[in-house]
Amino acid sequence: MTGAGCAASPRSWTATNLDLDEIDFVPMETEGKRLPLLTLQETHDLLNWLRLVTAESGAHAPEAERWAKEIAARVPSQE
Repeated sequence: MTGAGCAASPRSWTATNLDLDEIDFVPMETEGKRLPLLTLQETHDLLNWLRLVTAESGAHAPEAERWAKEIAARVPSQE
């Protein structure tokens, strides 16, 4: 980055100049506790539901299809 708002030129900046204790990170908001892991049967139920949403071709179908593929790649088949 260059310009008036940049404190260092690209040539002078390196990872060794980075002091994480001096950076003001935005605090992460936690909206609640994480759910425990799903059982295999619950995961297959969710996967089947996502496939139904995908088949309906509604507004949420593309996102449901993406999640169905992600989950299907990570769990054993239901045979």
